[in-house]
Amino acid sequence: MKFLLFAYTGLAVFSSALAAVVPKTHLVNVGPNGQLVYDPPFIFTNKGDVVKFIFHPKNHTVTESSFDSPCSKLKDSHGRNIGFDSGFQPVSPIHPVEKVVSVRVLTKQPLWFYCRQTGHCSKGMVFAINPPTRGAHTFDAFKKKALATAGGKRDDEDADLETPHLDPID
Repeated sequence: MKFLLFAYTGLAVFSSALAAVVPKTHLVNVGPNGQLVYDPPFIFTNKGDVVKFIFHPKNHTVTESSFDSPCSKLKDSHGRNIGFDSGFQPVSPIHPVEKVVSVRVLTKQPLWFYCRQTGHCSKGMVFAINPPTRGAHTFDAFKKKALATAGGKRDDEDADLETPHLDPID
């Protein structure tokens, strides 16, 4: 009986360790049903998890930003683009062909994103990975900042530097 209990306990520990190692895949729809949304609007991941962004008709991006500047590309202290940017992913509403961009998450820190198509961010098209659930930097606070942005101008400059928080998967 002791051997059986030990074997069962060992199996449970092994199963838990294996589950922690296997990355999870998260699906995020970009602009489903003609809406200016990411669905779901935020997710919680572990290091190594994969996020698959599934693009729907029209033309959207998944562009990394910061909490304080939700509708601008993430930049370093020298003003250089350093965040992830999927680039524009046009999908025809007449003949939709599924476009998927997959990335591996490299951090447990909060990551903030927006669609850089003209006016989409200022209409609330924002997304987050691991947003805090309490305090001043929640997803709702991030979306409120995006809705408060004026102009809705598109940021056409392409990100050309490394993306330290996400690893694109081909």
